[in-house]
Amino acid sequence: MKFLADEGIGLEIVSLLRQQGFDIAGVIEGEKGISDTAVLLRAISEKRILITTDKDFGVLVFQKGILPQGLILLRLKQESFANTLKVLSDFLTSHRDNLGALRGKFFVLSESGIRSRKI
Repeated sequence: MKFLADEGIGLEIVSLLRQQGFDIAGVIEGEKGISDTAVLLRAISEKRILITTDKDFGVLVFQKGILPQGLILLRLKQESFANTLKVLSDFLTSHRDNLGALRGKFFVLSESGIRSRKI
């Protein structure tokens, strides 16, 4: 399974997830400042699950019907580098043996739990 990190995720987290063996590209690596729609369309064209901190993607998916392979929305109370990396890494690592289970779902990750909804 491939992932695309939105600009807010940051280059350091993208790099560390790559070191953990995940196939992840980052918007910040060359397309900084592109629109949310352009980010979502890139995720779709590259068959990547989008990882973001931006709630606006929910509108694009559920109201506009722009459907990616999957979407992971981070809604963290503490948005520090360490906390973001921990929550995201723990989630991806726990699904490493079945990353395909992420396909077709919209996940909301927080420190207190995980919610998911089919898209």
